[in-house]
Amino acid sequence: MTNYEVTGIDVSKWQREIDWHKALGAGISFAFIRASEGNKQVDPYFERNMAETGRLGIPRGIYHFFKPGKDWRKQVELFSALVVGNDFELDAAVDVESDDGLSKNDTNNALAKFVRWAEEAIAPRKLTIYTSAGFFNARLPLTGYAWRCPLWIASWTTGANPTLPREWRDHKKTWQFWQHSSKNNGLGPEYGVATKSVGLNRYNGSPAQFKAAYRLPGDIPVPPAPPPPPPAGEAPLYKVLPASLHIFDHPGVSAPIVGEIQHDQVVQLHDVMGLDEVWVKIGSHPDRWVLHSYNGQKLLGRV
Repeated sequence: MTNYEVTGIDVSKWQREIDWHKALGAGISFAFIRASEGNKQVDPYFERNMAETGRLGIPRGIYHFFKPGKDWRKQVELFSALVVGNDFELDAAVDVESDDGLSKNDTNNALAKFVRWAEEAIAPRKLTIYTSAGFFNARLPLTGYAWRCPLWIASWTTGANPTLPREWRDHKKTWQFWQHSSKNNGLGPEYGVATKSVGLNRYNGSPAQFKAAYRLPGDIPVPPAPPPPPPAGEAPLYKVLPASLHIFDHPGVSAPIVGEIQHDQVVQLHDVMGLDEVWVKIGSHPDRWVLHSYNGQKLLGRV
């Protein structure tokens, strides 16, 4: 499966105040929200992000940034209190991407204790591990326990599949969520965040499987399939479905508006960009873009 339909973002204090209406309009079906870090810090935007996603009905998971150099008991107490004290729909996860300068064995010992006691403290929820193959393979020995946890993999690639840590791979385990893009992607404003970039994620399954796995009510919004790229030398015709559409000078709703086209007006499609928020270049001018689909709604129809 390569056409992952259920997509979301992950956020923390680094994204500051988020326009969750805009994030929802960009086509997200879920969010992961940082709850805590180390042994005493609750993310300053956690409460607001939980309230806003809850109000808008966005399914969300929460996560803890693990610091192996800090007291693991206090980290368990801090995170488990936030897990038990909040309603959320998806997973409780631990972010494992720092060794705090410790040796491999000391990092593993601290993580093993955190995982064991956190799993007990948040039961019946399972604890998910967020990590990358590069970090986990280099800084942790074969733990013998991590592979039993669901995997939220960080693998920044345009490929069809992520690279898994050897521990999950060797036990023939797959991933639950995949952060496929994060730093320097420049997509933050499109998802309503104040920073230039934002973590983009996929769920490993269909909308129906996602809904069933987390016992979610209602339908999971899925963006319509984008139009196929035009064949070489051929520019297919599309007509405007709503009353009007803005023309932008590059893809992105924050781009400058350079014109407008009206209902039933016919345009030629010359290029396609995007997955959830789908943009098409119209005409032969290099800087004329309109939305083909947005928030699950098609805005252009084939003539």
